[in-house]
Amino acid sequence: MTLIDQIMQGYRIDLSQVKKLPASAISEGTAAEKAAFQAQMQKMREAEYTRPVNLEGHGSQDIYAEVKVGGRTIATLYNDGTMMTSNADHGKVMRALKDDTQLSGPAGAQERAEKIAKALGGTMVKRQDALTPAQYRALPPIRFEVDYAAMEADAKAQSASAEARAGTAATLVQTQVIAQQEAEEVALTEDSAGDEAQNAVEEFLRFAAMTPEEKMRYLILQSMGMTEEELQQMSPEARAEVEEEIAMRMKEKMKEKIDAA
Repeated sequence: MTLIDQIMQGYRIDLSQVKKLPASAISEGTAAEKAAFQAQMQKMREAEYTRPVNLEGHGSQDIYAEVKVGGRTIATLYNDGTMMTSNADHGKVMRALKDDTQLSGPAGAQERAEKIAKALGGTMVKRQDALTPAQYRALPPIRFEVDYAAMEADAKAQSASAEARAGTAATLVQTQVIAQQEAEEVALTEDSAGDEAQNAVEEFLRFAAMTPEEKMRYLILQSMGMTEEELQQMSPEARAEVEEEIAMRMKEKMKEKIDAA
């Protein structure tokens, strides 16, 4: 018995009731999936080029306090509650924060600084200009915009590099044809996958509805090989370490963009 026979016997399909799907429906479905895929890719590109436009000089990025052990700074806390520490000190600092409540703002900075100082026998040195919770809440929100000029410039640079590697216009055209064929195969695969295609659409819709900060967090989690759901299922200690890593990466990305501007 062939595989097809086994499938037909197991599901008892009445072939007399099977009807061919109109070609127009197939083409429309494929076109819709292509459009959704292209829109998703555009959103992902925009998220990659989303920049904070008022972060420079923003009070949330100023230092709230430092934790010193033996005269050496082992952790720097900022008004927004995030923290910076060296690779050498990261492990012991994170162990001190294993029961972190994930507070943000000055309250979070104060709590983390006190926990680290107590656990490691250090002292918290609070800045005189550290913000109070009320002052922090009064700060203007951080605004994000898509840097379309940088996105277009990078796209042109990548295109020029690809053309140079191709060597000739004919080779470039052939490469484009192959890429188009691969994209069509992906669309057809998604069409046959059913549940997988639906999941992809739902994931795209969730991403499109995110705030710029949420999108940045989403992309960082992806680069770390995990999802928000997986993060929530981790132990409090492990989750605290990942949350701290996310906060550090977000701060680093923002600072890099400001320095590059």
